[in-house]
Amino acid sequence: DGRIEQLRGTAVVGTTLRGIGPAYADKMLRTGLRAGEATNPEKAKQRIEFLRRLHGVEFEADVDVLREKIAPYLGDVEVFLNDFLDSGGRVLLEGAQGTLLDIDHGTYPYVTSSNTVAANGFTSTGIPVSRKGVITGVMKAYTTRVGAGPFPTEVSGQLAEKIRESGGEYGTTTGRPRRVGWLDIPALKYACRINGVDQIAVTKLDVLSEIQTIKVCIRYQVDGRETENFAETLPFLEQVKPVYVDFDEWRARDDDWLRAVKNGWDELPPNVREYLDWLEKTLKVKIALVSVGEEASLIVGRK
Repeated sequence: DGRIEQLRGTAVVGTTLRGIGPAYADKMLRTGLRAGEATNPEKAKQRIEFLRRLHGVEFEADVDVLREKIAPYLGDVEVFLNDFLDSGGRVLLEGAQGTLLDIDHGTYPYVTSSNTVAANGFTSTGIPVSRKGVITGVMKAYTTRVGAGPFPTEVSGQLAEKIRESGGEYGTTTGRPRRVGWLDIPALKYACRINGVDQIAVTKLDVLSEIQTIKVCIRYQVDGRETENFAETLPFLEQVKPVYVDFDEWRARDDDWLRAVKNGWDELPPNVREYLDWLEKTLKVKIALVSVGEEASLIVGRK
């Protein structure tokens, strides 16, 4: 992983250097060691030896220890989940990364090594698409990104530090500071469309409480014209300039958020409700709930 980043020179992707990309590459080359094969010591040893020769790297791999560690967790996920659904159970599939990190639909090459869109929940589990329930898009009240890549609405300086610290915006895996920026409507519309989002959860509203003017990008300027089409600008996203609309500050204190949690949506600060109503109309997707603090209980649902 690190060697590939070195070869990229100044055009680094910003990988976590955990070997995830090479592991996915082995999978697509049909040379990777699958979890179930660890229970077959002979096959596992053959796979590992082939990987040593393929990559020209020596590494230690104790097949017996590997088998012992993962054997209790092996099983047929497709059978388990579909049987559970057949019995009346409910299944929640949670994505781990944002839409624009998707290997096919994201800001390639500044992406992860797998699909992150909602459809991957079906292909990766074996649940048929016909069993689709409700798809909830989870978004922040602002935009973040880890690693390299285009970021049209990125902010810097004291404002960036304020949002980063207030929102705890540091990478989960590496602890790297996340880049932060204003909300990007063209990117959000794109994400809602390709995920087939039925409803939205808006998180971290409280992080913007003390920001005097809150900006939202509604379209891009590129080559002397304006566009709202994110997909159209993907090949040259680094060159676009955001066109903003401004919203007044929330004027919300901790007590205001707690009152809304206790009494419901109508108790959200007026400027927050105005922002959310505008966002819902703009995206043409229902906002089902918002979070207004770090604790899981600090949620305001919309009936």
